[in-house]
Amino acid sequence: VRSMHNLGKRVWPLLGNLFDPVLTDSVLSQPQKRQKVVAMLRDSLVRTDSDGINVDFENIDMKNKQDFVLFIIELKKALQPKGILVSVDVTRVNADPFWSGSLNRTELGKAADYIVMMGYDEHWGGSSKAGSVASLPWVREGLLELMKEVPSHKIILGVPYYTREWVTNL
Repeated sequence: VRSMHNLGKRVWPLLGNLFDPVLTDSVLSQPQKRQKVVAMLRDSLVRTDSDGINVDFENIDMKNKQDFVLFIIELKKALQPKGILVSVDVTRVNADPFWSGSLNRTELGKAADYIVMMGYDEHWGGSSKAGSVASLPWVREGLLELMKEVPSHKIILGVPYYTREWVTNL
């Protein structure tokens, strides 16, 4: 962290949930566990002189939709006095309840300093159809949808630095 700060860079560790809805539920649904995680994160981020934290919870059960918002509210409340910012990754809106429907973008946008739209995986590795990782129309549409729920000054676009090689029987 010190080396990066000396280079004028800001350091934001990533907190993920391993794409595990059961693990996520076991932490988010219990206020005491949430508070313990928030306290541990606060102490670690202060100790390491981090500038912010990026929260990337994916594959969340719908029953934890409000729990996740509460977690971000509690985390922001604990970090704000220390000057540590909070960003939350969200998928582009889609029909999948675990990967999209379980994210209350409006409330997350109110609670966090930034919302990072994952502008990639339009066609993912296991997709039944070959296609772009992030076509411009698809990303643009996703941003316009997100701006209906989150103020534009809080939105960061996550862009892919990868492509896919598709094998077809054409």
